[in-house]
Amino acid sequence: MRAYVLRRALLALLQCLVVLVAVFAVGSLLPGDTADVLRGELGTPEQVAALRARLGLDEPVLARFWHWLGDLFTGDLGNSLTTGLPVGDDIGRRVGVTLLLGLPALVLVTVAAPLLGTVSGLREGSRVDRTLNTAAVVLHAVPEFVLGLLLVASVSLAAGLLPATAVGMDTAALLARPDVLVLPVTVLTARHLCDLARQI
Repeated sequence: MRAYVLRRALLALLQCLVVLVAVFAVGSLLPGDTADVLRGELGTPEQVAALRARLGLDEPVLARFWHWLGDLFTGDLGNSLTTGLPVGDDIGRRVGVTLLLGLPALVLVTVAAPLLGTVSGLREGSRVDRTLNTAAVVLHAVPEFVLGLLLVASVSLAAGLLPATAVGMDTAALLARPDVLVLPVTVLTARHLCDLARQI
């Protein structure tokens, strides 16, 4: 058992390393770089070269990769190129909202999928089974962003039952207005609920 766990952990570490190398390689192979984007067409070659030197983009690719990897493993994600603020702080501000959306969706899938799958399995071929399977196939076929747009158009805009968006709300604001979470949690839940219920 211990050897199996160790083997799986090493495989996961190798996969992470391959993904990191691939992400960095693809970014490096793209035409232009961050300095070109930030300066745009109005920047002079001297300004672009100075910015490239300040960002370390004039170093060899392998040196840039090792610096990037070292910063990543030490938790230094750098500063945002758009806001200038630390990226770690930006992520930290959004963790609460992410958990507030993800945890209810996880609980709903964990509770509802076994229930629906069991009911469908015990009543194989019945109207209940056919209805659940049809709903699962339809919901699975609809991309999540399309389902979100459909729900906003029908439930929020047409019927006026729930808020259409929660843009700009932090964790405290969302906790004070839980009705804002209903549509996003529904979209997050739908496809996973269908997959797991059908497997069960």
